[in-house]
Parts: sequence; structure tokens; C-alpha cells
Amino acid sequence: MATSEVASPPQPDSVKTDDDHSNSGVQTTDSMDLLTNYNALRDHFLARGRGRRPSLPQIQSPTNKILLQLFLLREQSNSSWQEVMDWFEKLFELEVPDELTRGQLKYRCQAAHAAFSQMDSSEAKKFLSFCIVDNVDECLRRLGLTKSILLCSKPEGYVRVHNCKLTNEVVSALNAFAKTERLPTTFVNRWLCALTDIDISESQMRHLSGQILKKVSVLRKGKDRNLLNSFLKDDVQFIRKEQNKEAAEVSKLNKTIDKYQSKCKEVQKEVEELHGIKNVLIEEKREMLLNQSIEVENLKHRLCPTPAEKKSRGIQVSDNLEKKFVTMEQNMKDPVSSVALPEFADPLLQPCPPNESNIIFNQTFSSLCSRALAVLERQLCDFVGDGVFANSIPDDVVQVLKTCPLTNLTGERLFGDLDFDMSKRRRASLFLRSSINMWKRNKTGQWMSKKKKLEAVRLLTLARGQREESRRRSRENEREVRRQLRENMEENHRRKQEKEVIDRERHNKMKV
Repeated sequence: MATSEVASPPQPDSVKTDDDHSNSGVQTTDSMDLLTNYNALRDHFLARGRGRRPSLPQIQSPTNKILLQLFLLREQSNSSWQEVMDWFEKLFELEVPDELTRGQLKYRCQAAHAAFSQMDSSEAKKFLSFCIVDNVDECLRRLGLTKSILLCSKPEGYVRVHNCKLTNEVVSALNAFAKTERLPTTFVNRWLCALTDIDISESQMRHLSGQILKKVSVLRKGKDRNLLNSFLKDDVQFIRKEQNKEAAEVSKLNKTIDKYQSKCKEVQKEVEELHGIKNVLIEEKREMLLNQSIEVENLKHRLCPTPAEKKSRGIQVSDNLEKKFVTMEQNMKDPVSSVALPEFADPLLQPCPPNESNIIFNQTFSSLCSRALAVLERQLCDFVGDGVFANSIPDDVVQVLKTCPLTNLTGERLFGDLDFDMSKRRRASLFLRSSINMWKRNKTGQWMSKKKKLEAVRLLTLARGQREESRRRSRENEREVRRQLRENMEENHRRKQEKEVIDRERHNKMKV
């Protein structure tokens, strides 16, 4: 059988000679302890050639010694850290958490090498045997909780399998572990909720853990193991009482809500009944008015006064009024059209004095005409005379209008795109906004995609050449638009202030 070719033994700086150990204080036995499994690891991972690869040594738990050995193997073979992680996963497939294998292996190997190279002989052996994974408190190890379980597993699944019980010492150990690993407070609260048989909120669990920590500090000083290992039932009972109180209050509130809802339903029924009564009364009143007979003679006396009354009032009534009244009398046979006519016909048909009516009519008509002329002038000033739109349309505008759709839907979409663009790009220029909207809505992209490749490249080059000039014109237009908007806002503000002054003076005059 052909033997495998093995590289020469390593000579790293961490494996020191006797002179180096005598200078640094680390004895040769520590270096020999470090090289216990090194040759087996080297033969397995770095062997080349044909033959059977040597098997891995039996390693129970990952320690700092394993990190140093992997660091030496990497230095000897000049391998990458990805290969080192693969070696580490082969050594410990099930016990190693994902965080260590993915991100922290490189840092821990370098840190272990730096610490071991500067360590005394009294600390070296303890450092080499220190476990890098399961360095948790003894009470947690008695429950079967390791570092990998605490960091990777879900508390609910672990508790379903193991059925653990919470003690004061466990709470203290969990807080110490979270403080050492720099974990948030939610880690401790999550495990407390999983280990207890009560369902409480996060704020209540935070209060419970705080109370437990205070009592644990007192119990540790007294060294009373019975109290230390006992569960704080008083705190849990207090929380359960609080929960029962909250449940009673909630049930009381629900009953009150049901009571008010029933009252609201009763009031709603009463309102519906009142609406029904109201509708019935209105219908009866309407039928009564329809069936009411109209006193025709009284109406004739009001509409056609006697000659003495005409003379006293100074009224000139035409002779055709009698004929009109006769036709109205015939039409009044329909009861629907004659409802409540005597109440409003007299004051409307009674004429006013001629002079007064003419003055009122002239004033009203002149006011209406003047206001209508002002509105027409404001609305049509741009389309008549020397207005902006009075002349013929330029040729470039005609060419643009030929491609525009006949509906107003495009304008609505443009306004929507403008609002969205302003909310997304608050400090963009008008040139950028117009370019984006033209590319989206003017079908420039579709038109460009139909061009040949050389023609598209030529058009893009031409557009890039004219970009600076377009940007300059856009800046000038933007300044002009901003100036006009600022002037309009100042003018509106001035008019508003003048109106307020006039209203204030008018109010003061009315007071006087």
C-alpha cells in the first residue's frame, strides 16, 4: 500500500523553543500539550498523494487549543479561512453554532494566538482547556442548556421537550450570560416566558426579572442555597392576581358596553317610530290641503279690486286681468295646482309704485351688467384683441398638437405624475421633471426603440451635446417661473391685507 505524503513539521512562532519559553515564561510542556493532536490533524487535512487518509482524532469539545492548532495548520499550508471553517465543521458538526463557524472563527483564532503568545505558564494550561462553546453557568448546564442551545435554538421547542422549571439561580445565570455575550434584554425575557408556566406580557416579565435579580443578590450574600434554588412564587402569584384584576375589569367594561349598546338600540327604535309618525302626519296634512276648497270669490276680490280701491292705491290694472282671472279660475279646478295659492298670490301680484320699482330695477340691472362685463373681460382678454391666444398658432405648436390625444385624460395623468415626482424628488429642477415626464408620456422610449442602432446612437450623442444648452435654458425658464409665482403670491398677499384693512375700518365705523 502506498503511503500518503505528509508535509514537513511546522515551525510557527506560536510553538516556541526552550529558549523562547524561558524568556516568555511559558514552559515546554505547554507547547507539547499544544502539539498533542496537531500531527493527526495535519496528516488528515494536509496529506497529499495516493493512499488512505488518516482518521481524525477524537475531540470532545471545541477549546482554545483546537483554535491554535487550526491557526498553525493555516500558517503552514497557507490556506484560506474558508478552508479553515470547513476543517472546523468536520471536527464539530453538531455542537458548533452557526455564528461561530460563519463570522467569528477568524477573529477567535487570531485572538487565541495573540493571547497564547503573551501568556504566563500558570495561565497557559487553563487557557488551552477553556471551552469556547459551552462556557455557561453550572445551573444552566444541569438543565441541559448549552451556549449553542441558548444562541441558536428556539426556547419554546426546547421547553416542550425538556419541561424545565425556573429558579432564582437560573434567572441570575441567564442575565449574566446575556451580559457576557452582549445580548439584548429581550433574550432573557423570552427565556423567562418559555421556562415559566404563565403567559404574561413583556413589561410584567421585565418587572418580575428585576425583582428576582434584587432578591438573588440578597440571597447570594446570605449563601442560603434553599432560598436560592426556590422559585419566587409570591411574585408569580402577584402577577396572576393582577391578571385576574385586569380580566375582571375587561369583563366589566364589556358588560357596560353591551348595556350601552342595548340602550342605543332602544333609542334607535324610538327614533324610527318618531320618523314613522312624522311621515304619517305629513301625509295627512298633504291630503287635507289637496282636498281643501279655495274661496274663488275672495281670490277674485284680492286680484281684481274695486275702482275705489284702485283710485285710493293709484294702481292702473289692465282690462285683460279679468280674462286672465277667468282662465286661472278654470285651471284652479285641479286641486294639486291650487294648493295654498291665496297665501302667497296677494303679496306677489300686488304692484309697487312705478317710480320706486323703476329705480330698483335700474340699479339692479346696471349692477348685474357691470359685474357680467367684468367677468367677461377677465375671461376673454387672452382671446380677443392683443391677447396671448388671439393670434394664429405657431407652426411648432401645431406640430406638437397633431400628436396630442383628443381627451383630457393625458393632462390628468401628467398632473398625477407631477405630484408623485415632486413628492419623490423635492429638490429636482424643472428640466429634470419635464424630461422624465416626456420620456414616460410622450412615447419617446417607444419611438427610440424602433430606430436602428446607429441612428439611436447618433440621436443620443446629439442629445448629449445639446444637454448643457437645454439645461441653461431650463434654468432661465425656472428663474422666470419662480419670479412670476413669487410676484403672484405677493400680489395675493397684498390684496388680502388690503381687504382685511377695509373690513376692519368698516367694522369700526359700524361700532361707532
